Amino acid sequence: MARKLTATSLAIGLLIGMPALAQDSTPGRPVTNPGTWISAADYPASALRNAEQGAVHFALTYDDTGMPTTCEVTASSGSSQLDDTTCRILMARARFVPGTKHGKPVGDTFRSSINWRLPGGGGGNGLNVVPAPTKQQMAFVVGADGKVLRCEASENGGAWHEVAPGTGLISCPVGKRFAPAKDTTGRTVAKRVTVTFTIAVDDAS
Repeated sequence: MARKLTATSLAIGLLIGMPALAQDSTPGRPVTNPGTWISAADYPASALRNAEQGAVHFALTYDDTGMPTTCEVTASSGSSQLDDTTCRILMARARFVPGTKHGKPVGDTFRSSINWRLPGGGGGNGLNVVPAPTKQQMAFVVGADGKVLRCEASENGGAWHEVAPGTGLISCPVGKRFAPAKDTTGRTVAKRVTVTFTIAVDDAS
């Protein structure tokens, strides 16, 4: 039976069958819990604005070192943003312990799905629902030399957590450079830049 792993506003359904293996073979496996690969902080801002949600089914192929080599969407969510974001993040974050055959490491293909759900969920009658109020923030630190050092994210006032390069609300720009900020004396200083995406739901007048 499929096992479902959940993350805030997201769910990963593991669809992997375990084939019969010869005694001299062992199956590969993810290094970390697949349910931690994608979080609510990764929900594309444009998909949130357009109330896009759905399940992305994918096939993630990895080599004999456990590194992903290709990601294919096998069944679309109906949103190109969600489909593209899923594969981009999986290629960056997923890692595997390769299986073995005749004592040598071999690559394989990991098949599963990501179910992107809008905050507040969706109705079962096929109708769109009014999004629930939500606040998502992403911050990045620009060093005194102008180089982006790290990114963090927070959902609905929760604890801040690290965001991987190229992911998150605005695509974490770690490693990129900006013109260095200066204080009133002209000395270059580090800065923390915070981007906030908010959904407010109020009574209509």
